[in-house]
Amino acid sequence: LKNAKRRNHRRDMVYERKMVVEQEKEEEENPEFKGKEKFVTSAYKKELQERELWIKEEEDQRKKDELNDVTKNTKGGMAQF
Repeated sequence: LKNAKRRNHRRDMVYERKMVVEQEKEEEENPEFKGKEKFVTSAYKKELQERELWIKEEEDQRKKDELNDVTKNTKGGMAQF
């Protein structure tokens, strides 16, 4: 279940990046869209906050995994015990 959520988050992030690139391209092609005000719903703001929290948790987990990585352990064998 965690892996499914992780995949969904990453898929959504990729989709968002793709949409931003498309919007920027559209603004370049159509100057009448430049400088227009963009509206964001409260539900989307909540989703963005959840995404930021998820990214922070993923980064914390990655750092924790790096610290516990036995392949990068400088001391050999049972020296840590």
